[in-house]
Amino acid sequence: MFVDVYSWIQDFQMDALRKGDIRRLQLVEYQSQAWNYFEANPQQSLHILRQARDLAEELHEPCWMLYYDSWLGECLNLYLNDFKQGLQHAMQTVVEIRKPEYAKCTMISRGYRIVIESYIYSDPVGYADKIRELIAYADTEIPIDYDTYCILKKRESELEFALGRLDEAMQLAVDYLRRSSEQMVTFHMMYAYEMLVHYLYLRGEYDKAHTLIIESEAMARNNQRVSLVAIAQAWRALFSLINGEEDIAQSLYRVATQNMSQLGMSISLSYYEAICSYNERIGDLLTALAMRDKQFQLIQGKGGYYLETESLLKKARLLGRIGKDTKVTIQQARQISDNMLKPKQLLDELKRVEDGDYSETI
Repeated sequence: MFVDVYSWIQDFQMDALRKGDIRRLQLVEYQSQAWNYFEANPQQSLHILRQARDLAEELHEPCWMLYYDSWLGECLNLYLNDFKQGLQHAMQTVVEIRKPEYAKCTMISRGYRIVIESYIYSDPVGYADKIRELIAYADTEIPIDYDTYCILKKRESELEFALGRLDEAMQLAVDYLRRSSEQMVTFHMMYAYEMLVHYLYLRGEYDKAHTLIIESEAMARNNQRVSLVAIAQAWRALFSLINGEEDIAQSLYRVATQNMSQLGMSISLSYYEAICSYNERIGDLLTALAMRDKQFQLIQGKGGYYLETESLLKKARLLGRIGKDTKVTIQQARQISDNMLKPKQLLDELKRVEDGDYSETI
């Protein structure tokens, strides 16, 4: 059963207006205030969301408590990349929503979705069975809002990608785009395009990827999503370079990096894939290496063990390709893997690098 969260918000707001309930009107207003800062100053967004959650509790509004708990989880994971706090918050939220006062809340699926999200960024291979179980439960057993309905396909795709199943990840990304397009949820359509572009690049389907990223950039501009515009520009720079359009590629690269430098949020891993690949292709291997170091530094020590080790694995392969020693980087990745439930897949890839195979695999 689908739940229309935005109609619920509008009805709540109209009721508060009729009653002149200033505090409940403020409860609604907090969401747009937090949204305005997500890209430029996510710490400010986090502060606003915590204020909103506290007000919801003070007003004895459990559904609003859940609503802001879900946004707190997304802010921690997606904008601050604080996966350790994100997972802790998600587990607390799941315990909380089992209390009787949440029985009438129709957006319970949002609580489960931030747990899925936290598992994905922390250790998707280790938590794979739990992730699938939670996705199936949220998708079929409880009421679900359309936003969560779309996101579940995104998380499924990310899981399959982490497991090394590119074809399955690709199909699920197509499903994510389809679900998003059914109701023209442009926010998710943009992220679906970004996923598909990344996967198409890995499959060597550059022309298809180039066409999609141009469409994605136009949509991001219309929605004033600066980070997604910059990511699209980075990918366009890479595809322009592949097509032999070096001047256009240089211009796009310069604009993309300038735009990203102005943001306060942690930067998308898709962005680093495009930027590092660009620098490798023009032979600037030291810049590519510096960007891999920066990518790791942004997430280091924040509980995103999968993301940390994948970053180090890519750095180790790059080091091998440019004839530099890989031992320290491999050892660092192995130490982090001690926190993972099932590190064998990663350890096998690290062993390949040790054995002199520096090629990129999914």
